[in-house]
Amino acid sequence: MAYGILGSQARPAIPELAQLMNNPAFPIASQNAFIALANIGKDALPVLTTFLTNTNGTKRGNLATYFGTVPALATNAESVVPLLRCLDDPDAEVSSSAALALGLMTRDFPSQANVVAVALSNSPPTLRITMASIYLLKCA
Repeated sequence: MAYGILGSQARPAIPELAQLMNNPAFPIASQNAFIALANIGKDALPVLTTFLTNTNGTKRGNLATYFGTVPALATNAESVVPLLRCLDDPDAEVSSSAALALGLMTRDFPSQANVVAVALSNSPPTLRITMASIYLLKCA
């Protein structure tokens, strides 16, 4: 996508993309908007985090997965915290997608492994076991 190529130069489009992303009347355009925002990267992270943690939002599971697969987000340490919050989300799609994204981050971007490990160090043992299982499955 062009926004991925433009990176931070696409920053002026963030407010309009955010409005489009939050418009349930246009689901395909909404999906394309959050893909564009994910490809813009860290400059769009506050908007994406707000959307990801808004329990009224749709397609949050898809967005959580993008956090772990789009390099502009997956290599950003600030992406870890919202994903950790989503692990406790009552929506199973969101919580499982967040776990998958964290596993993908640590596998595909080794620099994130330490960030995730530190963030998980104070988490419940069951969560740490789940993350380790995801990581091992992805490496197999």
